[in-house]
Amino acid sequence: LEKAVLVHETGHLLGLDHCDNQSCVMVEVLLQKKAWSQGRGGPPTDFCAMHQKELSDRRHDLFYNARQVTGLPVYGQ
Repeated sequence: LEKAVLVHETGHLLGLDHCDNQSCVMVEVLLQKKAWSQGRGGPPTDFCAMHQKELSDRRHDLFYNARQVTGLPVYGQ
C-alpha cells in the first residue's frame, strides 16, 4: 500500500490527475482502501498507458504544462 501511495502522490506532483482506469495507480481509491487494509487485494502500482505517455511527453518537454494551457505546439510535433 505504501508504494502505491508514494507513486500516486508523485504522479500528482508531476501534474497527473486521477484516472478512471482501475488498473492505473492514479485511480481514485477512496472506497477500496478498507478492503486493501484488510489484506484483500491491493492497489495498482503502475501507470496506465495514457499516463505513461503523458509522463513521457513531459519528460521531453519541460514546458509541457504551459503549452497545454496556452495552446502552443508540443515539442516534436
